[in-house]
This record gives sequence, C-alpha cells and structure tokens, in this order.
Amino acid sequence: MSRVHSNMCYVMCYVQYMVSEQTADWSKELRNTALLTARPLQDWVCVYPSRNSAETHEFIAAAERVSRGLAMKWTRPYELVLP
Repeated sequence: MSRVHSNMCYVMCYVQYMVSEQTADWSKELRNTALLTARPLQDWVCVYPSRNSAETHEFIAAAERVSRGLAMKWTRPYELVLP
C-alpha cells in the first residue's frame, strides 16, 4: 500500500532523503540504508508446505538481500517442509 504525501523529508542514519509527491516512493531511498542497531537473524526456522516451496525460497532470497542492505547479520534458516 502506498500513501501520497506532499514533499516530505525523511532522516535515517544522519542521511536526509527528500521525497516528492509525484513519486511517493520513500522506500526506494531507504532500502539500502543500514540500521543504527541491527539484531542478527540467526538460528531460525522456516516451516512451509511443499506446495509453497518456490514462494518460500523467493522469500528467503528476499530476506537475504534486505539483510545485506541493512547491514544485518543473517544466516539461512533451517527449512522444515511439511508434506
């Protein structure tokens, strides 16, 4: 869901981002901004039915990409596939 705002300024990690109401896409500028304190995501389990294997692997790949952009320590989950 997107929201349209007038011109706004977002500040994250001491970096200022200007967002115009034409694009209303503030997430693009913040996508690769490291968090001030990122909690590591380690020792986690992903439980899913076998029919959702493709979607689950897409989710895991997206989580890995996002964690790199946020400078967050991340390890692949243990995968538990349900029949």
